[in-house]
Amino acid sequence: MKRDKVSHERLLEVLHYDPDTGLFRWKYGEEKHLKSRAGKRAGTIVSGYVVIRVDGCYTGAHRLAWLYMTGSFPTKNIDHINGNPGDNRFVNLREATHAENLRNTRVQRNNTSGIHGVGMNKGRWRARVMINGKTHAKFFKTKDEAVASVIEMRKQLHGEFARIPEDLMNASAGSKV
Repeated sequence: MKRDKVSHERLLEVLHYDPDTGLFRWKYGEEKHLKSRAGKRAGTIVSGYVVIRVDGCYTGAHRLAWLYMTGSFPTKNIDHINGNPGDNRFVNLREATHAENLRNTRVQRNNTSGIHGVGMNKGRWRARVMINGKTHAKFFKTKDEAVASVIEMRKQLHGEFARIPEDLMNASAGSKV
């Protein structure tokens, strides 16, 4: 698959990007296929991500948004800050290493506690965070203590890439999880 082969000039020629909505629309063009698409929303959804085909090259809309706004493709991965891969508003996009991008993942469906990094282990609640291949874990008697601990560890170890949803922030402030 060709990747990142579209030039900034060509992108501006065929697509319009609205950074406030994150949507791409086809522009009117001399090419027959563009005449029929003019004004229509560009892209298709693949595994939650919007993918757009320009001149035979399939590229993620988040990468095209970066190119559109900055004039060059990102040198790293693009992280969707709110965790929604279909939300391509420019304020929701940031460059990230692969490891940083993984720190901002959502809770997996098979998570039994409902909280990323918190689970039961031999009758105790475990708060676990991984950074640079090293696991940091602490054990607690209650789920609330484990939640508060995992939030603090994420803030400390993951910085701006720490995924701490609003409901977890409220839980750590004293409300029940």
